[in-house]
Amino acid sequence: MNTIVYVRNCCAHSSVMFDLKLAKSISTFSEIKFNTSDRHNLDSCAKLIAFILGKISSTRKEEMEASLIGLYESHKDNDTLKDIIENKIGYVFYFIG
Repeated sequence: MNTIVYVRNCCAHSSVMFDLKLAKSISTFSEIKFNTSDRHNLDSCAKLIAFILGKISSTRKEEMEASLIGLYESHKDNDTLKDIIENKIGYVFYFIG
């Protein structure tokens, strides 16, 4: 719950979100597949929020995940933004084929 409150406060007070780093790592959950072992980053926060949101509405969870993936994927050809997305946010691009 502390993670969600922290992310909410960062959003509400205009913090720089891509550079978000939690002081305490998010605990592991067998139901959540984190992209990296670093569970201090924004992507891990988004995974946790999506997991909890999914308990309320699977449709809203899917919409949130699709929106984030679409946003990340739309910038994968920009090397500077791709570096921020991968190394600061913690999102992992998956290449198919």
